[in-house]
Amino acid sequence: MTSECISLVVTPSSFERLKTGNVFGEIYLDYGSGQFPARGWTDFVLRVSTWWLDAIYSLHTKAGDRGQVYFMDGPFRIDLSIDPGDVITLRLVEDRRTRENIHPELRVESRVVLADAVSAAGRILAECRLRGWQNKDFLALEDLYEGVRSEVR
Repeated sequence: MTSECISLVVTPSSFERLKTGNVFGEIYLDYGSGQFPARGWTDFVLRVSTWWLDAIYSLHTKAGDRGQVYFMDGPFRIDLSIDPGDVITLRLVEDRRTRENIHPELRVESRVVLADAVSAAGRILAECRLRGWQNKDFLALEDLYEGVRSEVR
């Protein structure tokens, strides 16, 4: 399936800061005909978005040809690879110890998915700044975001 309607959905109004300082909220992948892990999925938004942006950027710049992004709250991951035509393939995997359930495989131009990843990271950082939430996860995402966003302008 080739799709340009892929988006990392983040809902800043759902964010909450846990006692540990971690920011938890709605974050999931929307690919038009479905969502992964699920619509309304909640997880550690700073960490997941950092891993997502880092993996996409590494593929886009050819620093690597494969990557994985794990959701922390469940057995879900996204396996990524890039082909010579700059198209990223995403395998949406539910990895239960008894078996792997592969959701639809998606193919997206790297520039499209990178632009979306940068946009999602920007919204997350803006909300955390607004609320005065800064920790090591925030700083890691901010550092990566600042380095990557010039690539998509």
